[in-house]
Amino acid sequence: MSEGEKVKAGQVLVKLSQTQAQAQVDSLRDQYYTTLASVGRLLAERDGHENVTFSPVLKAVQNDPRVAEILALQQQLFTSRRQGLKSEIDGYKQSMDGIRFQLKGSKDSLVNKRIQLSTLREQMNSMKSLAADGYLPRNRYLEIQRQFAEVNGGIDETLGRIGQLEKQLLESQQKIDQRLADYQREVRTQLAQSQMDTSEYRNKLQMADFDLGNTEITAPVTGTVVGLNIFTQGGVVAAGDHLLDVVPSQATLVVDARLKVDLIDKVYNGLPVDLMFTAFNQNKTPKIPGTVTLISADRLVDKANGEPYYQMQATVTPEGMKLLNTEEIRPGMPVEVFVKTGSRSLLSYLFKPILDRAHTSLTEE
Repeated sequence: MSEGEKVKAGQVLVKLSQTQAQAQVDSLRDQYYTTLASVGRLLAERDGHENVTFSPVLKAVQNDPRVAEILALQQQLFTSRRQGLKSEIDGYKQSMDGIRFQLKGSKDSLVNKRIQLSTLREQMNSMKSLAADGYLPRNRYLEIQRQFAEVNGGIDETLGRIGQLEKQLLESQQKIDQRLADYQREVRTQLAQSQMDTSEYRNKLQMADFDLGNTEITAPVTGTVVGLNIFTQGGVVAAGDHLLDVVPSQATLVVDARLKVDLIDKVYNGLPVDLMFTAFNQNKTPKIPGTVTLISADRLVDKANGEPYYQMQATVTPEGMKLLNTEEIRPGMPVEVFVKTGSRSLLSYLFKPILDRAHTSLTEE
């Protein structure tokens, strides 16, 4: 590509190196897929599912080796964490089963001891009067009393044991509930973070994809290359550097002008003007017809000299474009604007006359 070359809309003008942009896209895509897979795993953990259901975004690219590796890793992590939690809960449940077994034995023992105590009480009541009247040896009666007291004490001891076992059972259940609550809290915290990370990486990936797509700079319109600032392959282009301009082939030209404040009451939108392109041979290029298309709502001040002015734009008419057809128009060309106010013409000269293109005054309509 060279200065003055004719180009078509969509034609590639400049190709920038994709190495860094592609590496950035690949890195961000891996991070995005990883966090997205984490979200799927954490949702399954939160809801108690037996398998992970991954996002349709991941399913669409699951045949990609890198994506398959990410999904397999998250599935393994899900299985490992699920089994770890289950083993921990099973440990508590086994302990509770042992406590329940002991509790059943203690309750059965309590029933037997209460039956035994009832029998001893009946014996004591029947032997009490016999022992008092001397029909029964006193030591026999005392032996029954001792047995009664021993069984009664055993009942109290068994009741205490039952209370301890029931407390242990309750504590074990509370540990299970607490562990499950802690697990859910951990999962929900990680899920919230992973969802934020996923959103962040998705946005970064979209921007990186945009940058990668812009490594090929194409012509926005059919026209002519002007102001070319790149001449070597492998040259460095900094952010914001001006690379080139494309002057549209069939563009409507717009001239930016500064109107004197004392002429503001004589100028309005639609007013005919004459444009003199001072860079051209005036014998060959006459005044070009144009029309006022914009006048600023308020006056402005030139920061350099403090001179007040109104910003004005004038558009070259189709007839004027035909007159300029043989000339090479470039951004920055000086132009004098003659404003027609009826019976006489006033010269609205430019302090800094410039002809520019799209986004800098020269536009295609």
